[in-house]
Amino acid sequence: METTSIENNHKLAYAKQRVLEIKNFYKHLGTFLKLNFLVLLFKIQVFNRFIGDMDLDAKFVYWLEWNIYSIPIIWGVVVAFHALYVYVLKYKDWSVFKPKFLKNWEQERINEILGRNDH
Repeated sequence: METTSIENNHKLAYAKQRVLEIKNFYKHLGTFLKLNFLVLLFKIQVFNRFIGDMDLDAKFVYWLEWNIYSIPIIWGVVVAFHALYVYVLKYKDWSVFKPKFLKNWEQERINEILGRNDH
């Protein structure tokens, strides 16, 4: 009876941690969408009017535009990696990549420790 309670506690803790990670991803995605909407709105409304009124070097204007566009591009890549981590990589069983000798060694150590606890 006690082991089922412990297992249920572990499952509950796992579920809470998983929900928290997914929630944090959605917060990150929401912040990304909101702030990049504002950045692009700034580009359309303010930047174009400001640049149109001034006599600036074309290379400088090009540099400014690329800096404005690079924010959503780079941040979008970061959000994509965050999604990949939360939904694919975080809970993947990486033991399939362990060499056989390492798996055998781990199993021998487990058996050794379990054998000591039985005495």
